[in-house]
Amino acid sequence: MSLAVDLNADLGEGAGHDDELLELVTSANIACGFHAGDASSMRASIEAARSRDVAVGAHPSLFDRENFGRKELPVEPAEVFDAVVYQLGIFQAIAEACDVRPNHVKPHGALYNMAARDGELAHAIASAVASVDAKLIFFAPVNSALARAGEAQGLQIAHEVFADRNYCSDGSLVSRARPDALRTILLKRHPECCECCARAKSVRLMALMSMFARKRFACTVTILKQSILRELCDCSWRKRV
Repeated sequence: MSLAVDLNADLGEGAGHDDELLELVTSANIACGFHAGDASSMRASIEAARSRDVAVGAHPSLFDRENFGRKELPVEPAEVFDAVVYQLGIFQAIAEACDVRPNHVKPHGALYNMAARDGELAHAIASAVASVDAKLIFFAPVNSALARAGEAQGLQIAHEVFADRNYCSDGSLVSRARPDALRTILLKRHPECCECCARAKSVRLMALMSMFARKRFACTVTILKQSILRELCDCSWRKRV
């Protein structure tokens, strides 16, 4: 069976490389103001994605701009539900004003990691997504509480695997605080990737890509050209989900 994939990246976070990434990806997760971005950046990102036929989705986070949404904070499920509904509502409204239909939702950073293992938080996020728009594709790690919660709400799941990150034995991502959090084999194998990464002004924007297949499989990988993607993956390539 051939595997259809979609290249994806986080955008609208103020790093200054969105236009470069939009030339490479086929879908984008747009920051919704809690960890980065604001109404103006959301509109600009959505319009830029639309002009390149790139699908867009909300990237809701814990309210933590100081730590870019990457620090795990003590939160109650009700707080998470309200925060996700709030961010999705704003994103959906701006997208509608831009005549764009949102494609998916991917929780950001610490919220994503916490919900991957905490069933109550996962249920809060999935319930929030379903209450706003049950047709949105829901990004979640494979075999995670987040994926199970999405399935329980009847959401279409994109099971996500990060190819540029190392994993713990329990299937969770290695913390970014550890020196072995990121895999470097792809960068060593492909000089073109290193060149682009060298131009990036922040580690956050080292051309982090993700590939996902509807209902089947997803992975995030530092890949810059379709030719490299075909070399590394035995799969077909499609424009969007």
